[in-house]
Amino acid sequence: PVDRENMWHQFLRRINLVDGVSVSTSSDGKQRVSLRTPPLEGMGVRWFQVDEEGKEQELLQYANQRSFQPDEGGKYRVKVEFRTPEVRQYNSDFQGQMDFRVCPA
Repeated sequence: PVDRENMWHQFLRRINLVDGVSVSTSSDGKQRVSLRTPPLEGMGVRWFQVDEEGKEQELLQYANQRSFQPDEGGKYRVKVEFRTPEVRQYNSDFQGQMDFRVCPA
């Protein structure tokens, strides 16, 4: 078990949990935000809308979803967190986040 925990720590030290966020527009004009992450089970995803002062408001209806359709343009943030029973001590390598903008439709 200790070797597996060390493997996770070494692995996550070398990668980012958030590979990127893309915003696409469909033919009907609706926008879709999609998250790119490594394919790991145990990944929690939280989406936030961020106001002008940097204050976050969590979008609870999209928890643990890899994509969503935003209601409006503006600044957003995604936070991911990886958890596995093979790890007892977590550090910041097990978390990631990215800010991005959605243009008004």
